[in-house]
Amino acid sequence: MKILHAINGKEAVELCTHHPEINLILMDIKMPKMSGLEATMLIKKQHPEFIVVAQTAYTALENQEEAQKAGCVAFLRKPTRKIDLFKVLDKYLKKAK
Repeated sequence: MKILHAINGKEAVELCTHHPEINLILMDIKMPKMSGLEATMLIKKQHPEFIVVAQTAYTALENQEEAQKAGCVAFLRKPTRKIDLFKVLDKYLKKAK
């Protein structure tokens, strides 16, 4: 497994543009330069098959709905428990194979 790390939303979009082999994206919602939701929408336009999982400290139902509308398939609250992360990885990485 190879892990790529972006420090902001713009960099996340660029990484996805240059790495079509990506299987799963853990996307923070609040990031500098470009929000995670905006980055997700741009990424999904280029690669609708990419699996994007939202990660955020925002826990309101409306935040989950916004993430889903942007193209996220799952929503992890921060601080994220290992068990929750592993469940999401197990579910979606199996689909990505």
